[in-house]
Amino acid sequence: MNFKKVLSIIAFVIVTLNLGRMIFADFAQTKREDELKATFEKYFTEDDERIKLVWFSAQGKTISLALELGGLGENPKKLDLIKQNSRAYVKDKVCSSQQLRQFVEEGNYISVDIRNGDATYSNVENIMNITMSANKCV
Repeated sequence: MNFKKVLSIIAFVIVTLNLGRMIFADFAQTKREDELKATFEKYFTEDDERIKLVWFSAQGKTISLALELGGLGENPKKLDLIKQNSRAYVKDKVCSSQQLRQFVEEGNYISVDIRNGDATYSNVENIMNITMSANKCV
């Protein structure tokens, strides 16, 4: 076997191993985020059929999620009460969880969109956004 052929085989093996490592790292990250999403879904919805986790992202220093509330009707009449209850619910969920509280105390954020699950699909209605940071759990 000549030297050039050995070098090309070694180069091919190195490229293949690096490509495999990158693919595995992406797969592992996706699996971790899926597991985290499932944990957040269970924790924030409490198996209540009226609450659905419809979006989740864990990027950098922020965990973002969107919760749809069902049973509000297309045009909720007591929007101020819904906002007040949603704010209290999210604050209680984040501040009463040791892991989530520690997460925000480390300078991270949890952002929760509250949406009307009864709005038409083409007209998704965002009721409010609640961003939790360390100073909100005082």
